[in-house]
Amino acid sequence: MIGQGEILFIPEQTKRSAYNLNHEPHQKITILFHAVGQCLEDISFLRQERFLHLTVRDVRFFRQRFESLYYESNGEKSYKHTICNGILIEIIGVIARELSLMTLSPMKLKYAQDIQTYIMKNYREPINIRTLAKLINKSINYTISIFKEIYGVTPIQYVHQLRIAEASYLLLHTDMAIINISEFLGYYDSAYFSKTFKKIMDCTPKQYRITMNL
Repeated sequence: MIGQGEILFIPEQTKRSAYNLNHEPHQKITILFHAVGQCLEDISFLRQERFLHLTVRDVRFFRQRFESLYYESNGEKSYKHTICNGILIEIIGVIARELSLMTLSPMKLKYAQDIQTYIMKNYREPINIRTLAKLINKSINYTISIFKEIYGVTPIQYVHQLRIAEASYLLLHTDMAIINISEFLGYYDSAYFSKTFKKIMDCTPKQYRITMNL
């Protein structure tokens, strides 16, 4: 049984079926892929002929990357397959990192998780690295380093990822104007918001709303 925030990897050539428990509303995202290429040779779970059931810590990241993959796979965009392959490899790499983090010291994980919890509660507000360092009673450099070791991005990059993931949802599921979404998420310069959105999502907020609503 798969719950919220969980990933199930099913090896190639496995017979499979699924059903919805109690008919409760939910969302599942499925990616069918064939792992080839030198860049995937060191991903051990892809070579093992067994199921992998994993609870991920950063659900918003995976939702955002899955939405990017869906956006890029739609239509006849230039370099479509190259970009989709890149996003898929990133997703696989992050899953592999999640598995490797299980061997890290509990204290390192606690520091990073404390920072993540604070950011997730306050990502719409200005977040200062000094505040995060004070939260775990460590230096600024250590705070940035330990968070990046666990999550692969700096705390500020993570703030932007959360904001853009929320922006993606608002663009698809509300009629909020882009400038209002920008302000709601703590970007008081809408041009900077659009630039940040495009850097993460590979398209502008306007393009994303039009394409995903086709």
